[in-house]
Amino acid sequence: MPIFQVLCGAFLISFSGIFVKRADVSPTASGFYRVFFGAIFLLCTSIWFKDFKKLTRPELFLIIFCGFVFALDLFYWHESIMYIGPGLATLLGNFQVSILVYSLLCVIPLFFSA
Repeated sequence: MPIFQVLCGAFLISFSGIFVKRADVSPTASGFYRVFFGAIFLLCTSIWFKDFKKLTRPELFLIIFCGFVFALDLFYWHESIMYIGPGLATLLGNFQVSILVYSLLCVIPLFFSA
């Protein structure tokens, strides 16, 4: 059953770029609502399971930083959907990981070995 759930989730999330393109809202509003509804769902789940943890100051700063970076990622992805379409924007967004890995594993070690 978990494999079926993962496949259904992957199938549904693959349409998110198309839904962003078809929605009659700005890319910023679209990204906000995606994160807002996800946060509401996670908050309800945490309340249901009573799974709260008191955070230390470094953990709180890390969470805020990661949230900010994720918000920037969603903002730029939604903007690119409006400019170049959902398919190419998703491919470019996923390809950036390959560029980062290449730059960290190939270019930087060559720079420091010289």
